[in-house]
Amino acid sequence: MEDILWPPDKHTLGVCFLNGKAWERDTVRWAVEDHYNTVPMRIKFVFPADCSVDGSDIRVCFSTPEAPTGSQCRDGRFAAAHPGEATLFLNMDYRRDIANPQERRLKRQGDILHEFGHALGMSHDHQHPDCPFEWDKEFLLRATGIDARSLHFNIHRNLPSTAWRGPYDPKSIMHNEVIPEAVVGRNTRVPHPTVLSDGNKRFLAAAYPLS
Repeated sequence: MEDILWPPDKHTLGVCFLNGKAWERDTVRWAVEDHYNTVPMRIKFVFPADCSVDGSDIRVCFSTPEAPTGSQCRDGRFAAAHPGEATLFLNMDYRRDIANPQERRLKRQGDILHEFGHALGMSHDHQHPDCPFEWDKEFLLRATGIDARSLHFNIHRNLPSTAWRGPYDPKSIMHNEVIPEAVVGRNTRVPHPTVLSDGNKRFLAAAYPLS
């Protein structure tokens, strides 16, 4: 896990937008500053107006109709191995099918915070060794449209114990939404997280302690 975390001498992560509408950029900035930059930890995200691609740590690319992508992010300091390239991808449009504006806003917020959690080195809680679910792989393959390898990498496999600094956290921003159809037994539901959990904040405070 230590290899994923940003080094001790790193105090800010400069974020550069490679594309995107003004509302998309503002939505990302507000969510990150309100939720991550208020955690008592050493490292903060900054959004300089004149941020250059070469001088940035995190480079955000928004999905467009011409170049559609899913939301994903390179883990922690692994972004440094890809200078000049996009390291965090966000699809801000696919939540438009949600009729309620407040619910749609919260879903987008959850997606943003999840990917920026990866940027800080946090791992999926639904892949924690103590996660109690037995996944219905056939349903997930049909419902998500992703291939078996991606399903295994992002959902089904358990991550090693070295990826964790705490217990399994079903309220974590890094936990995928779980519906009954997705698990064997059909009796489990975990809502889509939209804010950092207390466990997330404890993890970040321990991973990036204040000097």
